[in-house]
Amino acid sequence: MDGASRSDLVGLGYLVFEVRDLEAWDDLLVETIGATRGEIGADGARTYRFDEKRARLFLVPGEADDLVAMGFEARDTAAIDRVIARARAAGIDVAIGTAEESADRFASALVRLREPAGLDLEIVAGLAITPAPLDTSRCEHGFVTGEQGLGHVALRA
Repeated sequence: MDGASRSDLVGLGYLVFEVRDLEAWDDLLVETIGATRGEIGADGARTYRFDEKRARLFLVPGEADDLVAMGFEARDTAAIDRVIARARAAGIDVAIGTAEESADRFASALVRLREPAGLDLEIVAGLAITPAPLDTSRCEHGFVTGEQGLGHVALRA
């Protein structure tokens, strides 16, 4: 295969929001939407779960109050390599994530591209799962994620 196939990326893995009011977002995500709280990082970042993945939503403290990154899950590291090759051939800068950056996203590998409006697009492999149970008390039937991850997101045009 000479380029990335459409099946190299399996779905939307996670979203990263930079927010001013972590408590208000926590209330929205847990009490209203029904997400399960995940972990809190040393920097105050918080994670939220909707399925067996260790995190599907990351909240990082900051001033943007906006979506700052989207993570797309690749089938494996070979798929990431094909995405890198295709991006570079198109003249797109690719930043290879460090081991620490990958670990921060609970992934085994991470690369970052930037779309024209400045949003980081992260391609990851090996998103971690967790045996911790989901709290579905506020969303009785749970969330439908499955093989395609979070599904979709609508961005500004």
